[in-house]
Amino acid sequence: MTSAPSSLLNAAQRAWQQVAFHQNLLPHIPQSETEVPFITDADFFNTNGLENLITDPSAVSWVILPFNRTGKRFPFAVVEDEQDQENRQKRFCLALSALGLSENQSDHRFLLVADDATGPVACELCSAISWEKHQASIIYWTGHLEHLKADISAFDPQILVILAKNVTTETIPGILTVCVEQAENQPDLSVENVYGWLYSDQLGFIGHRPPNSQTWQWDKDQFLVETHPYSKLSHITTLNFSLMPFIRYGLGRTLNKGTSNP
Repeated sequence: MTSAPSSLLNAAQRAWQQVAFHQNLLPHIPQSETEVPFITDADFFNTNGLENLITDPSAVSWVILPFNRTGKRFPFAVVEDEQDQENRQKRFCLALSALGLSENQSDHRFLLVADDATGPVACELCSAISWEKHQASIIYWTGHLEHLKADISAFDPQILVILAKNVTTETIPGILTVCVEQAENQPDLSVENVYGWLYSDQLGFIGHRPPNSQTWQWDKDQFLVETHPYSKLSHITTLNFSLMPFIRYGLGRTLNKGTSNP
């Protein structure tokens, strides 16, 4: 009796059947997990056009914005269809729940701290926050903590979301603080006393972590995270992809294999 394919193998087989890029990686449809290669950004540079990376060009409805608009490594735009957008918003809602905000709680005040490089992603997160009926504003990090405190006093947020680099993340009494990390780079922000959100140039919003921890949580129905046996870097698979599959794609950093959301 033949056993059912694993979630990884099933995603890899669907990707091979629907996307030219994955057909070019392997001469035949993978029959086992050992035949599914670990890949990185470098594997995409020989691809002739975005249409070879997606299942249906007519379904494109959105473009994922890079975390740092001046430092994108992936050679193509990363696109989504409506189903991918819904999945990404679901992941964001899980992160809001981890902050203690249930679906029935709305109208919380968020203040996002961005700089020139992270401004576009801050706008993207503002949209995600607004979809859940919360208020969101963006301020520019000047490099001075006293300016940040003055802005906080003026906006009176309940939740502070930091995207800009080099922001002092000291605890500000009465304000829950979240630091947004880029999945493709090792963290350069302190995790002390702050929550974390993980954002990827290729996958958009991935997951979240509690304060004082580097144990990330994600939706296991959407993502499989594996550690490369030699590099020890984390590779991610979009299990229920709709438009643009990533199969054993290297993030370029190590994620502690955290608890997945049920």
